[in-house]
Amino acid sequence: MEDLSKKGEYANRVKYLGNKDSDSALRIEDLRESDSGEYRFRFLTNYPGGNFFGNPGISLSVSTLQVVMSPTTVTEGQSVTLTCRSSCPGDTNPTYIWYHTRQPVTKQHTIRGNTLTLSSVSKRDAGRYSCALRGHEDHPSPSVCVLKCWSVVYTHQSICAVKGSSVDLGCSYSYPNNVIVTETFWHKPEIMEDLSKKGEYANRVKYLGNKDSDSALRIEDLRESDSGEYRFRFLTNYPGGNFFGSPGITLSVLILQVVMSPTTVTEGQSVTLTCSTSCPGDTNTTYIWYHNRQPVTNQHAIRGNTLTLSSVSKRDAGSYSCALRGHEDHPSPSVCVMDCWSVVYTHQSVCAVKGSSVDLGCSYSYPNNVIVTETFWHLPEIMEDLSKKGEYKNRVKYLGNKDSDCALRIEDLRESDSGEYRFRFRNNDGGRLSGIPGITLSVLTLQVVMSPTTVTEGQSVTLTCRPTCDTGAKPTFVWYKNRLPVANQHPTTYRTMTINSVSNTDSGRYSCAVEGHENHPSPAVALNVQYSPKNTYVSISHSSNIVEGDSVTLTCSSDANPPVHTYTWYKKIGADSVLKSSGSSSLTLVSGDGGFYYCVAYSQYGSYNSSAIEVTFSGGALPISLLRLLCSLLLVVQFLVLTVIVVVKCYMARNSLKETKQRSNKEEKREDAVVEEE
Repeated sequence: MEDLSKKGEYANRVKYLGNKDSDSALRIEDLRESDSGEYRFRFLTNYPGGNFFGNPGISLSVSTLQVVMSPTTVTEGQSVTLTCRSSCPGDTNPTYIWYHTRQPVTKQHTIRGNTLTLSSVSKRDAGRYSCALRGHEDHPSPSVCVLKCWSVVYTHQSICAVKGSSVDLGCSYSYPNNVIVTETFWHKPEIMEDLSKKGEYANRVKYLGNKDSDSALRIEDLRESDSGEYRFRFLTNYPGGNFFGSPGITLSVLILQVVMSPTTVTEGQSVTLTCSTSCPGDTNTTYIWYHNRQPVTNQHAIRGNTLTLSSVSKRDAGSYSCALRGHEDHPSPSVCVMDCWSVVYTHQSVCAVKGSSVDLGCSYSYPNNVIVTETFWHLPEIMEDLSKKGEYKNRVKYLGNKDSDCALRIEDLRESDSGEYRFRFRNNDGGRLSGIPGITLSVLTLQVVMSPTTVTEGQSVTLTCRPTCDTGAKPTFVWYKNRLPVANQHPTTYRTMTINSVSNTDSGRYSCAVEGHENHPSPAVALNVQYSPKNTYVSISHSSNIVEGDSVTLTCSSDANPPVHTYTWYKKIGADSVLKSSGSSSLTLVSGDGGFYYCVAYSQYGSYNSSAIEVTFSGGALPISLLRLLCSLLLVVQFLVLTVIVVVKCYMARNSLKETKQRSNKEEKREDAVVEEE
C-alpha cells in the first residue's frame, strides 16, 4: 500500500490530477515496459476504519512493438513478409510506419496494414527493418535483419539486478561478410569510451563476447551508480564501418527501502512494513526481514514484501530492515518502530572532488530514557575519533549534536580520504552503537585518456577527462595545455575535447580539471604529433672561397617527428639527377666535384627535397664566362705575336735586300777597276 509517487522508479513520472473531493485521476509519463500491471486508488479518512481502495483496479498494458519475419531467413531472389506486432490492441485503426536502416520505407514495397512485403529480395533490400506507430515515431520496434547487414541486437531492452550482485548484458551483432572486426567494446551513451578503461568499472566488467557475433558483457559487484543505459560498439576495417546499437540496455540496480505505515506508532497499535524495490525484479522474490539485525521469526505476519506487527509492544521496538533471499548481505536501510537504537545515513556512497569539502549526512535515535555521552565518526578498522587522527586534524567538523543529527564535514579532500566512514555514539549506561555499513566516500581524481594514442599530422585526436567516480552532477571540465588554459578553438562536449587536423604546433602536455577546482588538475598526458620531413635544406662547411685542393662538407638538415632515418644526396647534371650517396646527413666533396647538389630527407611518414646548392672550386673547372674571356685574351695575344713576327720578318727581309744591293754595287766597282788597270 505504498504511494506510487514515493517509489523510486516512478519519481517525477506520476502526477495526481484529482482532488480530495471526488476526482482521482492519475497521469503516468514516459511509460516503460515495467509499468505494465494493475493500479488501484486508495483514500483514507478520519472515520474509524474509513480506509478504502478500489478492487480490482485498472490494468495498464504498455504497448511494445516487435517485427516478425516470415520466413525467418531469406536469400537473394526470395520474398519475405515483415509483420509489426503489438503487445496490446491499442488503437483500433493504427497507421504503421516502416524503416529500412533507420530511413522511412518508400512505396517500392507493398505495405498493407501492419505488414511489409519485400518481393524478390536483392542486395539493395539488405539491412535492418523496424516499425513504429504514427505519432510515436520516436519509439520504434527493435529491428530485424534481412540478408546480411550491420546490426546490434540486445537480449533485453531493460534489466534489473540487485546491488552487490553480477549481471550479464546479452547482445549479438552482425556485419557484411567482407568486413573484419578490429575492436569491440561497451560504453555509456554520453561518451564513446570503453567501460573497461573507466576507473569506476575497473576490475568489475568482463567482456564475454568475441569478434564474431557474441558481445555479452558482465558487470560485477553492482553499485547504485551503475544504473543507466549501456551500448555495444564495434569498429571494422571498412571505411565508415563503425556501428553501435541504440538504444542500448537500461540497467536498474535494485535498491531496497522499508516503508512504514503509519509512520509513527505507539504501544498497542498495528504497523505494516513494506519492502519496496526501485525496480520490479523477480516476481517470485522471497523477502527476508530483520529486527535489530536478527532474522524475524514467524510470530509476525509476513506476506510477500510486507511485515505486519499487530498490537506493538516494547519487545517489538527496534530497527527493522529487509533483504532479498540470496542477497542477504545487501539489506535495506533500517526504520525505527517505537524507541530504538539506530543510525541512518542519507547516502550509502558519496563522490566528491579532490580539494573540495563534503558533508556526510546522518541521523540517529535511541530510547527515551537514554542520555548520549559521546558521539564521533571513525574508520571501520579502528574505533578512533577522526578528529583526533593526525591526517584529519583541522579538516573534519562534527555538524551534529547529541540529540539526533550526526552530520560530518571533511574539508580539503585528499585521495587517501577514500573509504568507509561510520558514526558511533555512547550513552550513560555503557550502551554504544555504530552504524554499519557506513558511508563509502570516493574522492574524485581525474585522468586524461587520449585516442588514438599515436597521432600523425592531419589526423583528429580526442582527449577524454575521466573521473574515478560519479558525483551525480554533470560538472564542467576545463582543459589546459602546458599548464595554460586552452582557448575555445577546439570543440568540447561534456568531458571530451577534440582537436581536428592536428599539426606539430598542437604538441604539448594536456590536463583537465573540474570547473571551480582548477587547482586540482589531472596528471598531464603528452600529445606528441608525428609528421613527415619538412623545411629540408643544405648547409656548406666553407664560408669563404673554395680553392683547388680543398675539401668541403655539405650537411642536410630537416624537421621531422620521428627524426629522419635516411638522407640521400644527388648531383644535378643538366636535367638529370645522379645519386651520389645514401644514409648519412653529410657529403664530402674534393677538387673536381664541383656542381649543383641537393638532398632528400626520408622518415616513416614520407620525404622532402631540399633546394640545390652550387659548389665551385677555384683553379678547377672555371666558369664559362671566364673561359671565354681567357680565350679572347689568348687570341689577342696570338694576333699580336703574329703581327710582331711578320713585321720583324719584313724588316729583316728589307735589310737583307739592301745589303745584297750594296754588295752587288761593290763588286761592280771592283770589276771596273780591274779593267782600267789592264
